[in-house]
This record gives sequence, structure tokens and C-alpha cells, in this order.
Amino acid sequence: MKKLRLTLVLPLSIIALAVFRVRWYVKPFDARDSYLYGFPFPSLAEAWHTSGAYQVFLLEFILNFLFYVVCFRLMVALIERYLFRIQVPKFIPVVLWVISACILIFSSFLLIQSNNLYYLYRPFSMELVSVDLLGI
Repeated sequence: MKKLRLTLVLPLSIIALAVFRVRWYVKPFDARDSYLYGFPFPSLAEAWHTSGAYQVFLLEFILNFLFYVVCFRLMVALIERYLFRIQVPKFIPVVLWVISACILIFSSFLLIQSNNLYYLYRPFSMELVSVDLLGI
């Protein structure tokens, strides 16, 4: 069971963090209308100071990642307990880790730009206009 936590839950959480996205159209106070991305909390926004840059909200990002880890851990535990024992072929964790590594490498290239802004939490208040599901 502990092996499943590492081989299934972590890579699936990383993949889900990249695939299941919600686009929040918001009107921040004292700023232009903007899109925020993330589920269940908006953790990434377009930067207002230059094009092609992002604002990253670290606390919301960590909470999003923990949300996915807990959800997948709970799904694996419930399937193992009530339905059947999960037998994972050896190639599946390798494929999941390769996909996760590709996502992490691509995301790190986007996030190490010098124009990006990093905040502990979202430093502005906003009015939510609409929510769009992306990648589902």
C-alpha cells in the first residue's frame, strides 16, 4: 500500500495539477481585468507589468497540490479497501513518472523567467466575473 502512494498518487497529482485547470475571469480592484488559473484555488495569474510573465501565488499552489494528493490518496485507499486490490504493471509507474517529469520540466522553464512575480498569497482583492473549465 505504501508503494502505491509513491507510484500512483504523486505522479497522478502532478498530472492532474497540469491538466485539470479552471480559468477565473476576475476584476481586481485597482487593476485591469485578468484571468487567474488553478483549481480549487486560483494560483497563477497573468502579470500586469509585462507581457508573457506570470504572478504565482505559492500558498494557493501548495494547497492545490495537497488537494490533489489527498483526493488521489483517498481514491486509491477506497478502491483498495472496498473494491479490489490494485495491481499495477511495472510500465505504468514509469510512464506516469515520465509524463510528470515532462510537465515539471516544461513548467519550470516557464516559471524561472526573471519577469515572473512570486507572492506568498494573492495580494489583491477581486470580483469574480465568470469561471471556465479548461482541460476537462
